[in-house]
Amino acid sequence: MDETMMLFLGTGAAEGIPSPFCRCRICENARRLGGKEVRMRSCFRVSREVLIDFGPDLFAECVKTGTDLYDLKHLLITHTHEDHLDIGNLCLKDLVTRDRKEKLNIYLTGDAWKMLEALDRMEFDGETDFFAKMFEKNYVFHRLEFFRPYKVGEYEVTPVKGEHSAHFEKNAAGYLFRCQDGTKFLYALDTGYYSEETFTFLKAHRLKTLILESTFGSAKREEKPYSHLDLHSALTLCDRLFAQGTLDTDSEVYLTHINQEQEYTHADLEEICWSEKEKRPYAVYVAYDGMKILNR
Repeated sequence: MDETMMLFLGTGAAEGIPSPFCRCRICENARRLGGKEVRMRSCFRVSREVLIDFGPDLFAECVKTGTDLYDLKHLLITHTHEDHLDIGNLCLKDLVTRDRKEKLNIYLTGDAWKMLEALDRMEFDGETDFFAKMFEKNYVFHRLEFFRPYKVGEYEVTPVKGEHSAHFEKNAAGYLFRCQDGTKFLYALDTGYYSEETFTFLKAHRLKTLILESTFGSAKREEKPYSHLDLHSALTLCDRLFAQGTLDTDSEVYLTHINQEQEYTHADLEEICWSEKEKRPYAVYVAYDGMKILNR
């Protein structure tokens, strides 16, 4: 993989597109056309060594994009919903890499830590400490605090508080990256409209790239929704970030984590975002599975 490029392994929400349990227009369109209309569950490769989320489609995404994770050293988890963290896939990774001595570093925010504690107490295959032993052998877990920077590989990474709750978390984590050349990008999935606390934190940062969720696309909900954004509220959030200087005229926004419970196909979203270039001073693009973008 070219180390100057980042890779969208998956850009779908929990259901994926097409969902095997759905025959809506969006899913049928994806079955018929394939290509960019098909979305596996969201996962993002920052570099050879850094990955965000470990979902149920990860193995298929790697095959589809010709990617391997042999050199993976750092895994950042946004939250513990099953489309972002698949414990079964971690177990399967253990089967393949059991002879490797280097452990994988896994990073979670405080509330997500409760998932690990619950697994440690769970009986599996007749063993009461199956997960505890697997975790200790193969992984090093790092407990992160929101708005505090950490060294992750070559990057400085800061967890940013999102407005989305999961099994144990009150807030999912976005991740603010500072690259070696000083440029910054934010990966912000599974969040509603940001709180004032998060907007205030982001005032001190100028983003070259914002990767932002737009789960519900055309399905416009309340003006400042909780849990997930639609296209309108995602762009409203971006306008707020531009007004406070977090985005500028050189910034690029990539919309991802898109589901089928709305009326826009990928082609529709691309056309709408193209028309938005006339209205907004920053560029807006629609991500797709296999899309590559610069990380500096």
